[in-house]
Amino acid sequence: MKFHEALHAHVKWTLQFKDAIEREEALDIAAISAADRCELGMWLHGEARAKYGTLGAYADCIAKHNHLHRVAGELAERINAGDYAQAATMLHDGSPYTEASIEMGVAISKLRDEASKP
Repeated sequence: MKFHEALHAHVKWTLQFKDAIEREEALDIAAISAADRCELGMWLHGEARAKYGTLGAYADCIAKHNHLHRVAGELAERINAGDYAQAATMLHDGSPYTEASIEMGVAISKLRDEASKP
């Protein structure tokens, strides 16, 4: 996976949550809460660890990714509980999910930047 693909995989999550709210579909909370089961997580725990595991930005990426999965799990719980209004609010600017999502994007960018230094 390349860094732009990692960023794209990360962004897809918000769209999936919005779709689940609009369609009132249940989500797999266990899978969403597991930081090593998503596309980005598999990359971080596999290829990225092998290539970038010694970089300081890598450890930050892992920490931010784990945090994102915790708050995403909370969002999925609200969706599965049928609390769609609250779930939609959890996607607004300034919410824990949105802040964690932004921090994850920044962490991936920092890893990319650190990895490209000579």
